[in-house]
Amino acid sequence: MGESRIREYYRNYLILNRRINRLLQLREIWESRAAKTSPTLSFTPKSTPTENLQELAVCRMIEYGRLADDMTDELVRLRKSVECYIRLTGCQDSRLAEILKVDE
Repeated sequence: MGESRIREYYRNYLILNRRINRLLQLREIWESRAAKTSPTLSFTPKSTPTENLQELAVCRMIEYGRLADDMTDELVRLRKSVECYIRLTGCQDSRLAEILKVDE
C-alpha cells in the first residue's frame, strides 16, 4: 500500500504543477492581449470596439488567476497530507521530498 500511496501523491503533485503552470501561462497571454488592445498603450481612439476585448482579457486574467489560486491551495493541502504521511510512516522517499520542496 505504501508504494501505491507514494505514486498517487507524486502523480497528483505533477498534475497540479502542470495545471498551475499552464494557468499562469494563459494569464500572461491574456495580460499581453489586454496591453495590446489598450487604447492608451496602442494610441488608438478611446471609442473603438477594443473595450470589449479589454473586458474579455481582464475577465480571462481574473478567471485564470483564481483557478491558479485554487490549484495552489490544493497543492498546499497535498503537501500537508504528505507531511502527515511521512510523520506517520517515517518514509523517506525522494518523490515525497520533491513534493515538499518549495521552489523560489
